[in-house]
Amino acid sequence: GVHLFAEKTSWEEPGKHLYNVEATSYALLAQLVLKDFDSARPIASWLNEQRYYEGGYGSTQATFMVFQALAQFQKDVPDHKDLNLEVSIELPSRSSAIRHTILWESASLQRSAETKKNEDFVVTAKGKGQGTLSVVTMYHAKLKSKHTCKKFDLRVDIRRAPEDG
Repeated sequence: GVHLFAEKTSWEEPGKHLYNVEATSYALLAQLVLKDFDSARPIASWLNEQRYYEGGYGSTQATFMVFQALAQFQKDVPDHKDLNLEVSIELPSRSSAIRHTILWESASLQRSAETKKNEDFVVTAKGKGQGTLSVVTMYHAKLKSKHTCKKFDLRVDIRRAPEDG
């Protein structure tokens, strides 16, 4: 059988992110085959936390395995169908909170909110279920004038299209 040692919910090898998420995906699938849903929940949570802000997991193979394992988790774990969350995001620069209702039928849809200001915010979730919150902070800095980017080359050739007729 598959055992979780010392309450570990993931397979973690330092510096091997792709292997970690792929191996942990297999562990989640094994727990689901064994119908050990109590052990499967923290594994699924860990996998959700590993997602890059663009939505992937670093490689096609790792992303495919994570999606397969999480899809099987959603299908097999019985209490997910009761999902009903009311989520609000309060930003000081907005006069009213951004509100989302997350139900089983629409749970896979990603929701987002954006602010251009560096400000504190409050997220409140009420109801039944579990979700993942990702916060991305971006900043822009001017390059030093003598710095040249050698990793990007864009060439544009504009030509007039032939006229019909």
